Amino acid sequence: MRGNLRDGRGHFRGWMAASLIALAGMTARAGAADSPAYTPTLEDIISIQNALDRYHQGLDSHDGHLLASAFTEDGTLSLEAPDRAAPMKFTGRDEIATKGVMGPPPGAAAPSGGGPSPGAAAGPGGLPAGEPGDIWHYSTNDHYEFESPTRVKHYAYWLDVHPGTGMVATIGNPGHYDDILVKRKGEWLLLERKIIVGRK
Repeated sequence: MRGNLRDGRGHFRGWMAASLIALAGMTARAGAADSPAYTPTLEDIISIQNALDRYHQGLDSHDGHLLASAFTEDGTLSLEAPDRAAPMKFTGRDEIATKGVMGPPPGAAAPSGGGPSPGAAAGPGGLPAGEPGDIWHYSTNDHYEFESPTRVKHYAYWLDVHPGTGMVATIGNPGHYDDILVKRKGEWLLLERKIIVGRK
């Protein structure tokens, strides 16, 4: 879901409709539980989607500060991948914005000391960053478990797609997110996002 409330009435209507669908799904899951901790409101869903939207827009536009704005001031972002001996972890908006898992913009060299995700700086087969070689990021199959009016667990699949020449694209890394979002001063934000590469 990539719309922004400020983009115009068309985007607003589309986002509102999607939010209503998401709310219906979350409410149904909460109601199916033996003792649901909390049933989210439409305002909760819009705020949660706004935070996730900033993360995804920041990731795909190579805007680290926009991505980091989805997190609390003390939020953490970590990456677990089969080719890494230990998880990478970044704490706080500044560190997430400047040293997080986002790759460099198309045509730029990878930043020193950074931590781009596998495939972020190059496409399949060693293609250089850019078009082709840049990454399009997809997130789907969202699942929420509300633990209280101010805390929710979020699980979703993600997938990298590498655009190629002509009409050809290549599927890259798959994985999932394990998230905790919290409500602070009326706004839902990511307290913790774990990026798990290569497994459900």
